[in-house]
Amino acid sequence: MNTLELIDGVVTIGSTVAVRDLESNEVDVYTLVAPNRADISDNRISSLTPLAHALYGRRAGAVVEVLAPGGVIHLQIESIRQPVYG
Repeated sequence: MNTLELIDGVVTIGSTVAVRDLESNEVDVYTLVAPNRADISDNRISSLTPLAHALYGRRAGAVVEVLAPGGVIHLQIESIRQPVYG
């Protein structure tokens, strides 16, 4: 089994993740990137953020808690898309 097979369907750096806020029911899509590539206006978030840490290693359907300035946010992972290399 190669490394790409191990991470298929799991949030990693480079993943594009759709998450649903369970309170507002809004869906946002983010791509997890290295800190120097982060640009929130393009929905690219740093791999060092609390949101990224909550998402790492999770699969679609998982519910995560993120501590935000306004309090705890509960998000459900709707989908995960892995980057295509090569």
